[in-house]
Amino acid sequence: MDEKIVQFLEKVRGSFGDDGAALVSKAIGWAKEKHGASLRASGEPAWEHDFRVASTLLDMGMDMDSVIAGLVHDITERKLMELDLSVYRCTGTRDRN
Repeated sequence: MDEKIVQFLEKVRGSFGDDGAALVSKAIGWAKEKHGASLRASGEPAWEHDFRVASTLLDMGMDMDSVIAGLVHDITERKLMELDLSVYRCTGTRDRN
């Protein structure tokens, strides 16, 4: 496992205990899987941005749900954009209602 992830999980463990670290570790695995080989416009792996956001939230003392949200926020935004595009293609409108 990448050293920065190991260090991050140690911080998580210190804040949320072993169960919290296990849950965040699962979220990391899921996020990395969903990002796959996607790259940001800068050329960095898409995963890196979400990881930095989660690390910042942890350093700010945010709760575990917020840290996990940081790990997955770009995935959910991307899926919503895909949904918007699908609705638009089917209906000619961006309205999801």
